[in-house]
Amino acid sequence: MKCIRRRVMNCMAAAALVGAMSGANAAGSLWNYSVHMDVTINRPAKDVWPYFVGDKKDQWAGLKGEPIKYTTIAGEPGKVGEVYTHSFLYQGYHLYYEAIAISQDSEIVLKITYNKNEKDPRRLAGYDLISLSEAGGRTRIDFHQAFALPVQAAKGDLASLSKVHNQELTDAFQELKRTVENGGQ
Repeated sequence: MKCIRRRVMNCMAAAALVGAMSGANAAGSLWNYSVHMDVTINRPAKDVWPYFVGDKKDQWAGLKGEPIKYTTIAGEPGKVGEVYTHSFLYQGYHLYYEAIAISQDSEIVLKITYNKNEKDPRRLAGYDLISLSEAGGRTRIDFHQAFALPVQAAKGDLASLSKVHNQELTDAFQELKRTVENGGQ
């Protein structure tokens, strides 16, 4: 577990460097974002894990109350090498998530890449690190996300973008808690 965390922190540092080197785009700013969140779910890790791999991630993840439909575009679901995306644009970009490290029922590291057009090469945006730890039948989820994404926003608007994204993530993890504790309902 510590090995994956060390590797992800190095990856996050690399993402920050990539972001700093790329600067703002011609009509906007570079949104450098990072967050750590945690939530405790009153279920064992084996019951929580399926909501991070495969079809069950569609049951809780959403933005503004709308469910997200994820599609695997490469690799095998739940395995290192899986790449998945969703059908909507986020800040004008297609986002892709590649599983680069997985420890069954305990950790997953996702590399986040993006492009404007699905035919364009993908660029590194950042990383997600999700870790699950169980004690007494309860599972604590620690979520770390760091990315740098060019956006069509004035530099002064970046704090409000971060505030909105923080709320989206908070809502999503509360929905995960509700969904898992209610047996997927």
